[in-house]
Amino acid sequence: MHVKDKVCVVTGAASGIGEAVARAYAQAGARGVVVADLKSSRDRLASVAGEIGGLAVPADVAQESEIQALIAAAETRFGPIDVFFSNAGLSRKGQETADDASNAERWLTGMRRLRDKIYGAQHSG
Repeated sequence: MHVKDKVCVVTGAASGIGEAVARAYAQAGARGVVVADLKSSRDRLASVAGEIGGLAVPADVAQESEIQALIAAAETRFGPIDVFFSNAGLSRKGQETADDASNAERWLTGMRRLRDKIYGAQHSG
């Protein structure tokens, strides 16, 4: 995919794959890179955005209103979004021995987070 001169939004961008993708988009010449992650990652998110000349938008992408605010912030700063990389996820790290009830709740949380893909597609198109 060619992202030169494109506006790109990356969720889950405070670390890991999301951070790497955001950095790659910036290096490839994207016109604007908007990085989003949970509010608890605010400092790390701001650091990533600062290092790549992007925009940090703390957001819980399981909440439709926060996806709408993320898209509005991106479009206000850079114009229409060309690429929405929906990378926010859920980890079991440290929860490997959780009981069935805990695993069920984590699964439900994961399904709620799946909505970020749907909300992102609905509101950035």
